Amino acid sequence: MSTPTRWTCALSACAIGVIYLVWPWVLPPRGSIVAVNDVSVRGVLPGEFESHERLILCWDEDVSRLATQRGVKNHQRTAMSIAVKAAQHAVLTEVVKSTWDKLPVTVLVQHDASRKQAEEAFADVGVPADSVEFEEVPFDTVWVRNFGPLGVRRSANEQSSKPLWVLADNQFRHRDQDNQFARILADLFQVPVLEIPLFLSGNVLSNGDGLLVTTEHVAEMNRRRGYSRIELSRILGECFGASQVVFLEDPRQEPNAHVDMFCVFTSADTILIGEHTGQYDQVDAAIYDRNAELLEQVRTPNGPLKVVRIPMPARRHHDIWGGTYTNVVFLNKVLLVPTYREIEADLQEKAFDVFRQALPGWQIVGIDCSPMIINGGALHCVTMPILQWPAATSRVVLP
Repeated sequence: MSTPTRWTCALSACAIGVIYLVWPWVLPPRGSIVAVNDVSVRGVLPGEFESHERLILCWDEDVSRLATQRGVKNHQRTAMSIAVKAAQHAVLTEVVKSTWDKLPVTVLVQHDASRKQAEEAFADVGVPADSVEFEEVPFDTVWVRNFGPLGVRRSANEQSSKPLWVLADNQFRHRDQDNQFARILADLFQVPVLEIPLFLSGNVLSNGDGLLVTTEHVAEMNRRRGYSRIELSRILGECFGASQVVFLEDPRQEPNAHVDMFCVFTSADTILIGEHTGQYDQVDAAIYDRNAELLEQVRTPNGPLKVVRIPMPARRHHDIWGGTYTNVVFLNKVLLVPTYREIEADLQEKAFDVFRQALPGWQIVGIDCSPMIINGGALHCVTMPILQWPAATSRVVLP
């Protein structure tokens, strides 16, 4: 064999080796279903369509006030423009306006100034002054879904009537207050907790009857912590009552690979999953189709899981994400759905029709999330429903 030929063979072998090593990262996992057996269940994560006792959200500080107070124009907490922050507050105000007379609301604030700002905003839209509870708890961002407590229903083996919260160990970078938020809130109300060593970031949906759905992103983040997919699923089974965990393929064009951006349970045996038709959404369109096929393989106690497609807003440009209709808030027979100003009205109406068919008897209310979606989230991301809220007598004064 000539020298050039030997070099060609050697290079080819190296190339094959590199492809073998890199291939899992070039083509990420395309989803899987993991059965969970023989675990001692401590709690069950309810479906969000079930009745809850409380909705919590975070009202962060007014960046214009902070900038004026500190005499700076480019402080790291003013990176988001004042206009966008005001628009986010407008979304939170609409959530409270649509919620206060249907479900008790607790608004977490950072200090007295942000509390007063929230009170004024709520009063301006007709929310009675005594209808919202405020608590001062430190936090960094409004995305309470990522770092709030997950309220679970105690299993039959748990001999207690007290609430039970599950706290994930998310370890967000540069968000120390978010990392401590759930623990501080639990201490404030003396709620027993189950602390788990997992990264979840709120990226989990439950049907309330043994089925959890998340994304491959959660599997990968916990693999880096040393947990295999099976070990991860067993912990989820113990704390959330999962007998099956479905890991969906991560969308490639969505902002954060969170399952609530393209899926939502509307009953224990029905899940809605996004469907794309836009010219700039072909990659995620194929991923959603594969995820839908995977979900169709799931069996529930009531039979095969019903998989219903719901239209997704199209990207307005190749680098501008269109939004989502699945990032919703359930309010005990009222559903808050994100809407967007620049999306065709007929597409929105089609999405609303899907919800009307899936949730007969529910009132569907749209809330404009145009200013919030540019930061990668909508209604579900800034709210956290709590199954069982502690009695007022449980509250303690923290130092």
